[in-house]
Amino acid sequence: DLKDLKAPTLLKALHRVVSYHRGQELPLLATGMLVGLLLQCTSLLQNSHVSSPLANMRASAERAAMAVTQPLPKAKEKASPRMPRTWVPLASDYELDPDRPTPVRYLGQRYVIWRSEGAWSVMDDACAHRLAPLSEGRIDRKTRNLECAYHGWQFAGTGACTRIPQAHAGQADRVCTSPRSCVRTYPTQTEKAVVWFWPWGGEPS
Repeated sequence: DLKDLKAPTLLKALHRVVSYHRGQELPLLATGMLVGLLLQCTSLLQNSHVSSPLANMRASAERAAMAVTQPLPKAKEKASPRMPRTWVPLASDYELDPDRPTPVRYLGQRYVIWRSEGAWSVMDDACAHRLAPLSEGRIDRKTRNLECAYHGWQFAGTGACTRIPQAHAGQADRVCTSPRSCVRTYPTQTEKAVVWFWPWGGEPS
């Protein structure tokens, strides 16, 4: 019990708690111990004659306790650098197969490159139906559209849906023209045998 301890013993215990947790935030249990020790030490020191070394120990312990209980300064967060809004090279024209889709990644995002109507198209590598990877599909030889390997949905180079095998005849036109059936595409150009695309939104500069 703290009430049964004498002032020198209390101050030594106080000094141990403060020294052990110096430079870091006190846990809840250590905070309770620290408050109890300080209250008991104050009471004993006020009601008894204290020698000079003991008084110096008390003052040192109080200063250390104040330093411990103060919150640590937070480190300044560095602002992340902004990516330049410019055309991004994705792949060389020589490594792409015009008869099959090719998956690519940029900044953690998945895209698919494929040859559509004589030009390269870049779109999200996710079907509008079940988000299946379009890069695992094929290019229809007759329509030259990109076909999803899972349920046969087909998409033009503009991202518009052109065929849904599961749709009835009366529903096909309405369902295919719905914005929810489209895949997002990106402005693309080929320069010096490299396919470039603009992933930033808005008009390319």
